[in-house]
Amino acid sequence: MISSYHREPLIDSLEYLTPEKLHEIKALARLPREKQRISREQMRSVIREICCGQYVTLGALAVLVNRKPKPLQAQYLSPMVKEKQLKLAFPSTPNDPRQAYITASTVSGKEQSK
Repeated sequence: MISSYHREPLIDSLEYLTPEKLHEIKALARLPREKQRISREQMRSVIREICCGQYVTLGALAVLVNRKPKPLQAQYLSPMVKEKQLKLAFPSTPNDPRQAYITASTVSGKEQSK
């Protein structure tokens, strides 16, 4: 999905990605996709890599890392937002069903000022 609100792309569904982009993003998520148990820091690192330079929705992230959405959000995404490692696509409406996450250090200046 492309949004006029964001400069960075927003991935809300894996089915619309090019085969090259899908291969690239799945390669980043290989470890949690293949192993059910990985360290907290390994998972956080994978999430930061996947969300680097692009917004990714909870649903897309859950599919990529082979985890259930609610625990993924509770154990990783929400704490990472609080710690300012991730930023929300729609910060004024945290429960927006379109909510997506981006690595904080990759957000353009336009969105950082919002």
